[in-house]
Amino acid sequence: MSGRTLLTRRRLAAALLGTGSLALAACSRGPQPVSTDPDLTRDPLASVDQAQWDTRSADDLLSLPLEGDLAEYSAWTDSGLDDSSVAGARQQLVDFLTGAYLSPGELTGLSDADAQYAISTSTPNFWKDDLAEGFKSGSRHFYAYVLADAFADVGAPRICANWYRGQTGALPQLLFGGTIARTVIDTGSRDVGVVALRFAMRMDLDGRGESTRGMFQVTVHGMDLCATGEAKGLIVPAIGPEEAYVAVQEATMEQVIGSPRVPRKAMDSTSSEAMLGDEETVVLCP
Repeated sequence: MSGRTLLTRRRLAAALLGTGSLALAACSRGPQPVSTDPDLTRDPLASVDQAQWDTRSADDLLSLPLEGDLAEYSAWTDSGLDDSSVAGARQQLVDFLTGAYLSPGELTGLSDADAQYAISTSTPNFWKDDLAEGFKSGSRHFYAYVLADAFADVGAPRICANWYRGQTGALPQLLFGGTIARTVIDTGSRDVGVVALRFAMRMDLDGRGESTRGMFQVTVHGMDLCATGEAKGLIVPAIGPEEAYVAVQEATMEQVIGSPRVPRKAMDSTSSEAMLGDEETVVLCP
């Protein structure tokens, strides 16, 4: 694994944080998501397949099953690991996800330095150097979900996620991947759309089920990449009547919202398969 930044399908930037790497930040106050407005009948997520979306909160992620027959993973059985052995590692990943993406009100208004510090408090130690590098290189939007000032979340996020057992040789692994989708609104024009994040995490485990190193990858969909850069990493959703924005929203709904599960194969250490999305789901810089 490497700690390089990974570009998914050419220019769709993603943060790939490899062996002993990664980080994100979170902390502070700020406006909370606006309440769901009954007049917003155009909510794109109102009719999603509920069977595909497992939960609406971080806490519920821990109740999702760990998939994969234990008997099929010799690295687990030889180490004497079972579901209870990895409870701490699962909590570690959920805490990280919460700090980076599920608590935008805690990050709103923070400087880069303060946001990085806040997220680092819930970041595994072996990912903190990559977190710092991500903020330094101008990739804050991959590490901290915060909308630009003119936009707001509508209601709670929808989350589709899976936990898997894994192994590479004699080394047991814990895999965690999924999609976080949010309805967002332009508070001035009242245009509505979606922003989605897909994530994949893989942790190597020791004989006690504790994490030793890991990989993390995320992509953001439904945003204007150049406008987000101009906003210094605050996410600018691609919503509005412009042709490019309409096309991005349609692609995001079809490619990401319509297929929210991250395949287990995409998180396997032996896979060369690209995990997430395509450039049609963001407005790229000219």
